[in-house]
Amino acid sequence: MITWFEYVKNPNIKRQLIKINVGCGPNMFPHPFWTNYDHEDFGAYIEYIKNQKDPVYAKYLQDLINYVHNGGELTCIKHDLRDGFPMHEDNSVDIICNLQSIEHISPHYDCPRFLKECYRMLAPGKVLRVTTPDLDLLINAYLSGEMDKFAIEQPEIYKQLDPSAQLAMMMYGSSVEFREDKYAGHKFLYTQKSITKQLNDAGFSDITFYYESGKSKHKIINDEVVDTGGFTHSMIVEAVK
Repeated sequence: MITWFEYVKNPNIKRQLIKINVGCGPNMFPHPFWTNYDHEDFGAYIEYIKNQKDPVYAKYLQDLINYVHNGGELTCIKHDLRDGFPMHEDNSVDIICNLQSIEHISPHYDCPRFLKECYRMLAPGKVLRVTTPDLDLLINAYLSGEMDKFAIEQPEIYKQLDPSAQLAMMMYGSSVEFREDKYAGHKFLYTQKSITKQLNDAGFSDITFYYESGKSKHKIINDEVVDTGGFTHSMIVEAVK
């Protein structure tokens, strides 16, 4: 693989974009040259994608199936983002995505280290995209009696709960089975103010917020990144180095 430094020394070299999807879970993108990382092993999931012949209901999943069946390569490297990314050089990465993941790590220890690592890896002018639940949005919905608007993305039990229990389910990420050996449950929820401070402390200053799935001012992100899950109550944050 051509490094960023080799490209800078010889701009006539055509450099392959380096795009990484950190904490990807099942949301891998149906486009070439993405490196997916997750702390769980998704080998069986990828085999399912490769062997699936019948149509499926979820468009993003069908897109992955079509991509693989048309010769696309799909891999996921088992790696915990809390261990850093020494495999990526300074100033070498073009896009980092961390979607619906950052709320699962410690805001006081793991998150600052991870965002600083993202800043280190990104080449100048390149972008980090984070999606995460918005605490202000959830609290405002609770206070205005609008928790039902989130039901479309929640399990059936959500509709049976009172608003305070609905809010707790959203805040703690308790809508899925939780065991200590599973990467589930939220450790923190961010507001625009709190995540901006984290990003500023990591070195980022050019920060943009969106509340529309798929929205970005960056063409590759618009064309290739798939936002899934939690978008009735989440924010999109893009930070440029």
